[in-house]
Amino acid sequence: MNILLESENIYTKKRIKSNDFEEIDTAYLFTNENINGYMPNLSKQSVLTVGSCGDHYFNALLNEAHKVDLFDINYISKFIIYLKKAGFEYLDYDTFCIFFGLYDIHRIFDYDIYQLFSKFLNDEATAYWNYLYKLARNRGHSIYESDIISNYHHHIEEVLASNAYFKEKEFLKLKKILANISDISFIHTDINELPFLLQENYDSMFLSNIGTYQNNTIFMKTLKKLSKYLNVHGKIYFAYIYGNVSEKSLFYHQLLRSSHYDVRGVSSELKSCQDHKVYMYSKN
Repeated sequence: MNILLESENIYTKKRIKSNDFEEIDTAYLFTNENINGYMPNLSKQSVLTVGSCGDHYFNALLNEAHKVDLFDINYISKFIIYLKKAGFEYLDYDTFCIFFGLYDIHRIFDYDIYQLFSKFLNDEATAYWNYLYKLARNRGHSIYESDIISNYHHHIEEVLASNAYFKEKEFLKLKKILANISDISFIHTDINELPFLLQENYDSMFLSNIGTYQNNTIFMKTLKKLSKYLNVHGKIYFAYIYGNVSEKSLFYHQLLRSSHYDVRGVSSELKSCQDHKVYMYSKN
């Protein structure tokens, strides 16, 4: 597999979009779930989380997890996470927000800002982003407008509310934490293959809304396999649900008959997030 060529095909729209998640696929820049509304304090915990845009990773670190490993089938997710990590470490708060389009979406991925911190990316991430900027003729907004990135500016309020690091004090705290992390542990895999690749136990796992795209029976079997890698009293936050009425919500609600399962409302001041909830599996 040629990651650069496949990404170019996505950028130039030469590849037909599939309904399934692929190894090289459109990636998120920010979460679309309210992590602030349900992620607990993770002091001294070992955590496994979906990679996605990295927001579960960064918020877990802010919630005092001592170790966070990532998994994702999408290689582009890894490159976004490395880009954000370098941005946290080497940009100030306002410059970070400018680069990632929080102040002006038309300045997203500004090439002049990219040059300020790109030298701090690892070789793999540098090669990837340099290639994309070359394709885009150094027009960062063109990268954002392509199918490489899932557009997010239509739910900017949710992005800001969902991430603790958009408070400048927490941003500076995260900067210090990341300065002591030399590399990110990233398992490139589909969720169903993940249990066969794990080599240690965790206190918490965060699967986001992956189950939404899975067959219920297969997903529950995968969940059981993952539970073998939980420490005593460990939890798997296995389903983030965005509304009250859905086939998935009805299915997950039936699981509450077992003492292993629980559901929690996601707290938020935003009306758009107030009916969100997260389902959990606990290793009693």
